[in-house]
Amino acid sequence: MNWFYYSLFSSVLWGFSYAMSDKLVNSLNVFTIMTVAYCGGFLISLSLALTKGSLKHDFSNITPKLASMILFVILANSTAVYFINNAIQQKNATYAGLVEICYPFFTLLATYLIFGEIQITIRSAIGALFILIGIFFMSKV
Repeated sequence: MNWFYYSLFSSVLWGFSYAMSDKLVNSLNVFTIMTVAYCGGFLISLSLALTKGSLKHDFSNITPKLASMILFVILANSTAVYFINNAIQQKNATYAGLVEICYPFFTLLATYLIFGEIQITIRSAIGALFILIGIFFMSKV
């Protein structure tokens, strides 16, 4: 059940991050915010990887396929952060966050298209349907 609490805590942190971004994008360029945030994240991640000793082991196990996936994740994450910050700047953090919450549908689609996996149950599909209904109402604002 730890996965649930990790996901929930991540959601809390994203909420606070979006709220702060709402104020930052009115004073700073989106690229400046991203640069500072990613540099800070790099330093924190590097410190943790060095502390845990996983860096050397993981780098020695990177195959061309894994390197391609890592590159895609870097590009996708950076582009997503750019777009969400622009959405926050154009509307506000709450609206942008509520619409952005539809990403689980794209996770489901990508997981199926890329890996041929279906990672959903009837209960989670019903929850996802409620999210879609909410997104529909948000698009009418």
